[in-house]
Amino acid sequence: MNKEYSIHQLYPFIHWPSFFNDWSYDSQYAKIASLQGCDVVRASWLSDFAEDDRTEASDAMQLLKEANRMIDLLNRDYKVKVYLEEIPFEVVNDEVTFMQESIHLEALANNLTFDTYPSFKKENLVDDLHKEQSLHLFITTTDDEMDLLFENDNYKRKLVQTLAKRLTEAASICLYNEVYNTKESKVAYIDSITKDIKKQLLKNNLFNQSSLMDIKITDSNSLSPNATRIGLILANYILYL
Repeated sequence: MNKEYSIHQLYPFIHWPSFFNDWSYDSQYAKIASLQGCDVVRASWLSDFAEDDRTEASDAMQLLKEANRMIDLLNRDYKVKVYLEEIPFEVVNDEVTFMQESIHLEALANNLTFDTYPSFKKENLVDDLHKEQSLHLFITTTDDEMDLLFENDNYKRKLVQTLAKRLTEAASICLYNEVYNTKESKVAYIDSITKDIKKQLLKNNLFNQSSLMDIKITDSNSLSPNATRIGLILANYILYL
């Protein structure tokens, strides 16, 4: 399945604590993103902080305003592209194997992307895998032009890049919701420590959709566009490779 999401479609699924962490802010400031209402509401939120923290909280509030303006700007011209494929797999001992690649389940326990429900337990993941008939392999990526925006403005360039990462993450959540026909995801996000799997998948003939999405492996052995995510969807988990 190939499709596209608009930036505004993905906005409700942005994980703001991760965005603020990208800018070296404590995740406590992310609550400002969920506040609805007028400036009085936001001022009340600001006044709840200790005086020593108020300046940083005010800066975080300003960052969110600028992020929202950038999202509106990006929404005019860009989309997030996704690909989803159902694939067979097998679990043997502590390894899950798919498309000739294997992941050690034990190694995933300490690699949650951020705290979510349910907490990761290898035993639960193994049980869920045995209940699945297949896995869903996905790619989420941005338009490659987004990597080139604001080359002469470091602040705006970073703003685009940090938002792009959260948007491709949000797209994986939307795909999860579609696979499991739910409107509210409660999943654990896991980063695999097996660094080379996604690059091998991109080279795999079974995964030739990557070329149609303009995804490339650069000379420095990273992915382009920078925000590209490749992973697996299964019950209760999104596994980023």
